[in-house]
Amino acid sequence: MDLTINEILLFGLVEPDYSRIEFWKKHEKESGYSGSVFWRKLNDSWEYYSKKIESEIELRNSWGNDIHDFGIALIHETRGKLLGHINRIGLAQLKNSLRLYGLELGLFIYYYEFDHSNIHSAFHASPWKEYEDIKTMNELSFKIDYLKTDVKDLDDYFSFHYRSFKRKHEKSPDWETKRNNWFEETKKNALFTKDFRHKDAFLNWLGKMENDPVISKVNPGQKKSKVKEVFSQRQIAIACFFLGIQLTKENGKEVLEKYSDTTSVEKLLSKRISKASELTRLSEFKTSDTKHLKDLEAAKRLISGQKNRKALKDISSVIATFHQNYKAKH
Repeated sequence: MDLTINEILLFGLVEPDYSRIEFWKKHEKESGYSGSVFWRKLNDSWEYYSKKIESEIELRNSWGNDIHDFGIALIHETRGKLLGHINRIGLAQLKNSLRLYGLELGLFIYYYEFDHSNIHSAFHASPWKEYEDIKTMNELSFKIDYLKTDVKDLDDYFSFHYRSFKRKHEKSPDWETKRNNWFEETKKNALFTKDFRHKDAFLNWLGKMENDPVISKVNPGQKKSKVKEVFSQRQIAIACFFLGIQLTKENGKEVLEKYSDTTSVEKLLSKRISKASELTRLSEFKTSDTKHLKDLEAAKRLISGQKNRKALKDISSVIATFHQNYKAKH
């Protein structure tokens, strides 16, 4: 059955609560969109009907009526496929399911430990818009508290928020990506101020995070010795594929000496990748897929040290695709 995105949303009305999200997931897979893009499109569709209903209510009340709901005929919205109406009550049901769908996709990530879950936008705001509002409030609270905190207490302040974020997300298969995003987001929110004392306090704290990725140089004048990361043959082979390095018997030994503590060139060659589709394919087992995701993240770290933007962009795209497939299946 060929359905538009509006029809996919509205067909959710005839599904019971417990199967509505599964119905949407089925169409997500068929759409060719990533989970996050498909979810956003459903949110856009939800907002379209919400605004349409509110506009009709406002119009009729301007004529002297006193109505509190309005139903849009589904037969016109679904090309004759559904009967009945979509009104405020139906929208509220769909909205609740969209929130749960977004949670399953892991889209609601708040970087700091401020609870604004009780804040809701206007009635006609979609879960996506509500999430954006709460995320903005979360970041604003962080900035306000940050500037109010005494410089000598900022180490504890940053550590508290980082520990809270880590506790919530470190068991996720894409934890390394989430962790890097946390540092990026915090760097942006901590360096906005003109107060050099707070900036310096943040940069000094960042420099102490030896066991976590540091997104930028803390102090160009201070060089810290870093422990060389060792990669597996599989991780090296993935990185070489994106870097455009053709692994051979001739260069295999040199590559292993540079990135690994193993010496088996034959094993490295057996791990070679011939096309990107190999890297987005799921296996039948969650354990294998989790390991593969970790291999992709490790290969991305290897590539990050090569300053090859195209390779970094390409592997990031593959990781995003595989992660969406992973969450949909497991």
